[in-house]
Amino acid sequence: LINSEKEVQAVYISTVHAYRRVGEGVCEACLKAGKHVLIEKPFACDVKDAEYLVSLAKEKNLFCLEGMWTRFFPAVEIARRLVLEEKLIGDVKDAEY
Repeated sequence: LINSEKEVQAVYISTVHAYRRVGEGVCEACLKAGKHVLIEKPFACDVKDAEYLVSLAKEKNLFCLEGMWTRFFPAVEIARRLVLEEKLIGDVKDAEY
């Protein structure tokens, strides 16, 4: 069905995480159909599935992101710029985001 929807460019996936990759799960099917995906937490059942989905998205040059919506808050963007670019608190040795 998703293959026939030419107007659909991106899909928000909120299914139970076990169905995102099992066989050809919904996330895998969307990526194979050339759709960008935003996946609700948790991203995958295990590291193997997560790595596979990320590599598939990269291979097809598609956006594939866990639904970490706070990452795009203006305040978070400003904090990231101040800390990482303007070095407001000095050199950051390690950061995970």
